[in-house]
Amino acid sequence: MLKSEKLLNELAQDLKPVVDKIENCKVKSTQNNYGRYLALISTYAQNEEVAVIVGEGMRRAGGNAAGIAAALRVYGCDKISFISVTK
Repeated sequence: MLKSEKLLNELAQDLKPVVDKIENCKVKSTQNNYGRYLALISTYAQNEEVAVIVGEGMRRAGGNAAGIAAALRVYGCDKISFISVTK
């Protein structure tokens, strides 16, 4: 396993409780929960690259990919492509 793959999986494990809470919330305030994902991205990300890494961690933790992508676009990441780690 590549080191970057391992780090993304560890990030996903760290974010899983928060992502589960977002996904299990009965009150939906924004489409695909993008508002809650945006709040989480804004907490951790200092720039677009970090925002995409946090977004990928949330996606791997079971987050709604459409909601995460929308949050990243609102955050200012024009080109959304979830991280694909290859050998």
